[in-house]
Amino acid sequence: MLLASIIYLSPFILMLGQLAKLSYFGGPGIYFFDIYIAFSALYCVFYLLLSGKKLYVESVLFPFAVFSTWALVSLLVTPVSMIPEEFSESFLYFVRFSSYLLFGFCVASSVKNGLVCHIRLEKAIVFSGLLFIILGFIQLYFLPDFGVLERSLGWDPHKFRLASTFFDPNFAATYLCIILLVLIRIRSFFSRNILGLFFLLCLIAIFLTFSRSGWLFLACIGLVYGVFRKPRMLLVSIFICSLVFFTVPRVQGRILGVTNPADSASFRWRSWENGLDLFKSNPVSGVGFNTLRYAQKENNLLSFIDYSIEDGGNSGAGIDSSFIFVLATTGVVGFGLFLIGFLGPLAKLAKGPSAFPAEKSLYYISLIVGLGVSSQFINSLFYPQIMYLFFLLLALFEIGEL
Repeated sequence: MLLASIIYLSPFILMLGQLAKLSYFGGPGIYFFDIYIAFSALYCVFYLLLSGKKLYVESVLFPFAVFSTWALVSLLVTPVSMIPEEFSESFLYFVRFSSYLLFGFCVASSVKNGLVCHIRLEKAIVFSGLLFIILGFIQLYFLPDFGVLERSLGWDPHKFRLASTFFDPNFAATYLCIILLVLIRIRSFFSRNILGLFFLLCLIAIFLTFSRSGWLFLACIGLVYGVFRKPRMLLVSIFICSLVFFTVPRVQGRILGVTNPADSASFRWRSWENGLDLFKSNPVSGVGFNTLRYAQKENNLLSFIDYSIEDGGNSGAGIDSSFIFVLATTGVVGFGLFLIGFLGPLAKLAKGPSAFPAEKSLYYISLIVGLGVSSQFINSLFYPQIMYLFFLLLALFEIGEL
């Protein structure tokens, strides 16, 4: 049926990344996948209602719905001076967040109503990830140096790093770590050879991103599964990581580079400081959801971006920490609501193995811990492709399909 096809196709549409950019309008562009998710969510809602099916409101996603409402309030009362076009741009990001959240509710309702098979959806996620990896290898061959791109586009000049269609190796690494988790979860549906090949390709791709936040996410996965399921796997992982660190100079450079003032890590420190300064100026409601580009510009906080254009490029619109981003834009109220939603699955898992199987517990503990740690170095929780997977997997968590 059409509804199922739309949902199964969604991970492939999201995987297109920057290739799905339709146009520009004074900054961030319009993406086909955002339009696709928004209309898919609306279509699903109307289909369920008109066909007499139930539209379920999953409790694990409900705090994010309340957060979304507060995000709109923070935007409406923002102290930042913006012209109508700038306010409209910020409002569109609120629409994006709400659309992806609604899509998560729709997926859960579709599975509960027997309209969508969760295994097929998870397989679609894995195969879209495989295609993403293949495109990443192609990108490494044909575009190994992003420094050749026009500076006004705002991309970091990454060299010899797998970024695939995202044009950003850090977000690509986080995305692939979630794909890897889904692959681990549904591994019994693949033959041993196919599973081994997928697993190896995913690990190689994550390594080639040379993303410290991605490696940290991967380490969290290994730590959770190693401690609670296979201690020998943890020991082997530590041995392999140590071997790679001492034999690959570039890995040493990436890890030890955090102390180098010229390294990108120093820019993250400045980004965090900017976010905290903005929070202190408006602690209750923040500066307004996704008004950071204009808030930073108004407070002269963009000068630390060494490749910046007038509005700070892609970095001017965010903060390199999802939690600080929430704190700065929606204040303590929004931060509390978001944290309740983010940690909600862990609270439910704490009820004990009788309520949730051990395998499911490890899966979601790895997801929450990995995302929670890595998202403090990149604003991954609000990156469309990662936000899509996060809401979708939380929706399946509630209904016991994962």
